[in-house]
Amino acid sequence: MTHPSRPLLPALLLGALLASAPAIADETIVLSNGDAVTGEVISRDDQTIVLEHEALGRITIPVEALKPPDELPGLFGTGLLEGWKRSLDLGLSGSEGNTQEAAFRIGLEMSERTDERRWKVSGAYKLSTNSGSIDDHNGRLSGRRDWLLPDSDWFWFTGSEYQYDEFESWEHRVSAQVGRGYHFYEAEPFWLDALAGFRLAYEFGDRDELRPEVFVGVELTWDVRLGHELIFSNYIYPQLNAAELRNVTRAKWKMRLLGSEHLSLLLGFDNEYDTAADDSRNNLKYYTSLSYQY
Repeated sequence: MTHPSRPLLPALLLGALLASAPAIADETIVLSNGDAVTGEVISRDDQTIVLEHEALGRITIPVEALKPPDELPGLFGTGLLEGWKRSLDLGLSGSEGNTQEAAFRIGLEMSERTDERRWKVSGAYKLSTNSGSIDDHNGRLSGRRDWLLPDSDWFWFTGSEYQYDEFESWEHRVSAQVGRGYHFYEAEPFWLDALAGFRLAYEFGDRDELRPEVFVGVELTWDVRLGHELIFSNYIYPQLNAAELRNVTRAKWKMRLLGSEHLSLLLGFDNEYDTAADDSRNNLKYYTSLSYQY
């Protein structure tokens, strides 16, 4: 569904996510012996974490005293997807009164990294109704494979994506891309990559069009504090065979729920600005859901 919105809305939503950082609850540090210490993290580096505890005051915890990260076993006790990070998101909302509204969203994120390669797979599906009529129905599934070069910050990548939106003029969009990326910064708690390349998209449905595009973009991951992660990306796609341009922005804030190692609250938005759109050039989708890491 196309949402009439000003171009500033994605920036405002991202600002709201960032502004929530100071209000995040104290962190819980789990030690290798199973003990847990809760307080405000003052600083952290590769050797220590400095924590302000309500009763103990300021304490310094060596990194080697922390509980090691969980291993990533395969699905259902098998070797399938062993070593992959996996999360499943689910969001439900509804209202009853003068109108009946209901919305359902499901999302999937998977990633794997070795010294030679990196895989990213993601998808989302949303369906919402208003008084029994569908008013938003869309989905996407994408995958990307990076070839990491030894002793270099450069990497090559290929990827593909399928998108569906019942209320867009194109309805279906399939694409493939190839390009090169650069690790600008890659050290906990901050990662920043820049990517550029060529993308070929085919749109079909109410409108059939082949869109060759070049693109440039950035991807950022920031572990703001333990259990709280900001993921942001922005890509610009100039079209080669027409004077058209797309800009795709995605951002989400993942906050692990206290007392759970696998369950998080997810806040995010996706926005596509397309000069070739029939009506509103901005297509903004925002969401909140629970995320389960399995």
